Amino acid sequence: MSSSTYFTHYNETFFPNPRRFIPERWLKTSENGHESVKKYLVCFGKGSRSCLGYNLGTSMLFLALAAVVTKFDMVPFETDDRDVEIQRDWSIPMGRPDTKGVRAMVVSKIIA
Repeated sequence: MSSSTYFTHYNETFFPNPRRFIPERWLKTSENGHESVKKYLVCFGKGSRSCLGYNLGTSMLFLALAAVVTKFDMVPFETDDRDVEIQRDWSIPMGRPDTKGVRAMVVSKIIA
């Protein structure tokens, strides 16, 4: 049995205000009595069928994000909330068919 990650990650029982950017939710015990919301992060699967590359995948995401964010100053470019909302489910959550996705414009390079 499986379900789309969308239905788990947007479940208000586990993630209050799931559409809001609240990074602190990953650092504390949730108010509804669950030990931690980390156990509901299922983008790499869970249990015996979880992704073998989980640790490599997360470390590469952190390194790539850190490299981009610390070197460039960016602003959203022709992007709004509709570009990231889930509109369809084809085994994986999909956005609107007419969206170009999340786009950003580099306004300056950060020199350290």
